[in-house]
Amino acid sequence: MNEPQTHPLRPSDGSVIETRYWHTLDDGRVQCDVCPRACKLRDGQRGLCFVRGAEEGQIKLFTYGRSSGFCVDPIEKKPLNHFLPGTSVLSFGTAGCNLACKFCFPADTLVATTYGMRRIADLFADCEERFFTDHGTIGVPGSLAVWTREAVQARVAKVFVHRYAGDLLSLKPAGCPAIPLTPNHRVFAAHLSNTNEIRLVEAQKLSADHYLVIPKNHAIPSERTDWRDGGAHFLVPLRSSDRMSYEGDVYNLEVDDPDHSYLAPCIAVSNCQNWDMSKSREMDTLADSASPEDLAQAANRLGCASVAFTYNDPVVFMEYAIDTAQACCEVGVRSVAVTAGYMCAEPRAEFYRHMDAANVDLKGFTERFYYKVCGGELGSVLETLEYLKRETKVWFEITTLLIPGENDSDAELDQMSQWIADKLGPDVPLHFTAFHPDWKMLDKPPTPPATLTRARNIALANGLHFVYTGNVHDREGGSTYCAVCGTRVIERDWYQLGDWKLTGSGTCKNCGNQIPGVFAGAPGHWGARRMGVRLARR
Repeated sequence: MNEPQTHPLRPSDGSVIETRYWHTLDDGRVQCDVCPRACKLRDGQRGLCFVRGAEEGQIKLFTYGRSSGFCVDPIEKKPLNHFLPGTSVLSFGTAGCNLACKFCFPADTLVATTYGMRRIADLFADCEERFFTDHGTIGVPGSLAVWTREAVQARVAKVFVHRYAGDLLSLKPAGCPAIPLTPNHRVFAAHLSNTNEIRLVEAQKLSADHYLVIPKNHAIPSERTDWRDGGAHFLVPLRSSDRMSYEGDVYNLEVDDPDHSYLAPCIAVSNCQNWDMSKSREMDTLADSASPEDLAQAANRLGCASVAFTYNDPVVFMEYAIDTAQACCEVGVRSVAVTAGYMCAEPRAEFYRHMDAANVDLKGFTERFYYKVCGGELGSVLETLEYLKRETKVWFEITTLLIPGENDSDAELDQMSQWIADKLGPDVPLHFTAFHPDWKMLDKPPTPPATLTRARNIALANGLHFVYTGNVHDREGGSTYCAVCGTRVIERDWYQLGDWKLTGSGTCKNCGNQIPGVFAGAPGHWGARRMGVRLARR
């Protein structure tokens, strides 16, 4: 079997740090010991998370202090219903999932395939095989080829889709339709100062001094007065670049082509080349950067009660998360981990020593589901849940996304909720959330509200006291009830709090029963707002 290719890994020096959890194998490779995947790497290779890799005979983290963006959310969005209800949380993630990159196009973007122009969303819809992770879906096409910037055919290996909320740029080349894309997507371009040198440039770094690249035999009929002849291609001046807000699915391709390119619709752009370590290249710049101290001060200044490590699993950037948690503790801000719980014992112990709360994504309750959908194993996640209950003081809640036909049978829900009641106790909150097909698996229907209610009733019947429905408007399923007297002590409609019948310490005003959780006086008033934040760089 061929060795994975070795490529430069190093981004800016400040974001590369040495790590602790690894060991050297007899064949000279180093094994990462943070999660059960146990990636075995030679120098220049990255693990499946893409952000931890081998360099100088050890495992290093390559995204310290770098983030895909910051946002102030309601704590209920994590979701955490028993941890400082109503307060705001400064949420952020870094790179660390192969689909966490933001180098993508919206659904209606046209791609030049060998069968003509096709919507990129339709290319995904036609994929015969699909897998999904925490952050999106991978489609594997049966037979699909596109035209590259060199005007040659190349096979499409994968089509990616994931959820994105943030800015899009609309690039307007002369004589061509506008191209909407995420700001970090890289485009083949030449600068006015040297039009013979074509380079990959992030969309957000393009200016009116740049020319975009169109292969001559793929140029659309248009007014070409300002186009330049570049030999096998035209150089097309960029007229404008407009920024707009967007929330929805975005797509990208992985193309088997030496320069990893395709045409959208006729402009040469870079494909997604971060999927596996045999395709990895130098890391692209993430949207924002901040030191742990910057994050702690920002959370304090914004009035956030906590900081959440979310969007991608903090397990893969645990050193950055731990340092941030320590900085937050010094200014009275708490730390929250939103995680899949897939972690080895020793790093898990260090990580959770610094966390105040966690939401663990229990994706299903069969090894088959974990293997098919997540590429992992259920047992390791259950070990993390039992560890949190028995060995820590971390407040934690559990979330299960119910996918029709995959993990929503009565038998599986019964087995799951019985296990939680027996191993973790009746007071661990459990959230059943609705699946929406525009997020992960487009071939599945949305979760009917009745399925959430059925799951909630099964879990309540097995003795769990606090079972919630999510991603739907369901005042009954979203509210908290006293386990002793049945009083609705916290009314919720999605993320919005209503009637409140708890004391400042979290006891029921009707009967005095202590509601499990972390309460600190009156509820917060952040509501359902979501506010993007740009941290100033020092």
